[in-house]
Amino acid sequence: MRFICIAALIFCVSVTCSWGDKSNIADDKQDVPCMGCENPENPNKLQYREMAGNALRKYLQRKGITQLYRVLQVKHVTEQVVAGLITRIDFAATPVICSPNGVLAPYWYSAIECHSETLQQFWLHHESIKISCRPLIQNPVTSKN
Repeated sequence: MRFICIAALIFCVSVTCSWGDKSNIADDKQDVPCMGCENPENPNKLQYREMAGNALRKYLQRKGITQLYRVLQVKHVTEQVVAGLITRIDFAATPVICSPNGVLAPYWYSAIECHSETLQQFWLHHESIKISCRPLIQNPVTSKN
């Protein structure tokens, strides 16, 4: 009887110590996204470049710009679960011009940086895009002497 009590006591102590000791538990906090938080995503994924292109087309249409623009780089992406999925994308774009050899070449002076927010509510087949852009290269202020 005494042996059983000692064994039970040792078992209880070891279980308590194991529960309190988190060193043997894998740290998966980085793998589990925070629900409702903005979670960073890989900006190199093709789907984000396509989403940036869609947002850019909407911006150009809204502004009445007919020149062809191209997404140069997707810089930063976050996703947030709300009543749907909000994808926020920061990207750079530039107008392209056709060179004499028929190749589209970026026109760097008119490059813009944009921030888009796309809300997707899949079950409603709804998507709304908010986008704002500003010149990437600011025009120098000329000073009068």
